[in-house]
Amino acid sequence: MLFEEGNTPGKLYSLFALHYIDPQAFRYLAREIDHAETVPTKFGCIVDGTTAGRIITAIESGKYDYYYRRFSDVTQRRRDAEQEDARGR
Repeated sequence: MLFEEGNTPGKLYSLFALHYIDPQAFRYLAREIDHAETVPTKFGCIVDGTTAGRIITAIESGKYDYYYRRFSDVTQRRRDAEQEDARGR
């Protein structure tokens, strides 16, 4: 599992997924991360760093939900287009 073997950014990605699929596991595992540790972040072309605790709080508050939904919508549209192309061949 990524959470068990990954570095802190990897663990945060795991927590993001767990927030959706197993909120209880999210809350439990979030306590195991050093909230004061600084991790690199990137939003668009801006590279920065913030604490793991701030990222966990942002996940809990839904700050990243928009990006997740947007990516999911784009991915689904791409799959639909590929299926249409495959049927048209």
